[in-house]
Amino acid sequence: MNIREIPPANPANEKGKRTFEIKFRNGHQITYCLRKAREEVGKHFHKGSDPSKNPEVSILLSGTIHLFLCYPNGHKQERVITANLGPTIIEIEPLVGHTFICLTDCVFVEYRVTHFDPAHTDCYPLSELPQTQPA
Repeated sequence: MNIREIPPANPANEKGKRTFEIKFRNGHQITYCLRKAREEVGKHFHKGSDPSKNPEVSILLSGTIHLFLCYPNGHKQERVITANLGPTIIEIEPLVGHTFICLTDCVFVEYRVTHFDPAHTDCYPLSELPQTQPA
């Protein structure tokens, strides 16, 4: 039997104190995130160079978020998502900008097929999202 506590991912900042990385020997990872009401999450996009972000898979375990998406062709989409009937999977493809605003306290789990490497995050600010002409 192996029982161990998981320390916060980054005790030096407030968000990092509420993020926990569970790294498995096979290279996979689950990131457990506690987020507070009115907190913004994301505000970025991924190019897909990290297999864990192609697509990014988050599971909203509890709470309600307002999700904002921005596509390279300029299309924008928003949706309120509530995990009131059970967990809700949110898959976001590469090159789709995304921001979550927590409307309540929320719990997320992010599934990764690789361990998180802060030196190679595949996260880019929304201001760098490539724009294409609508078809």
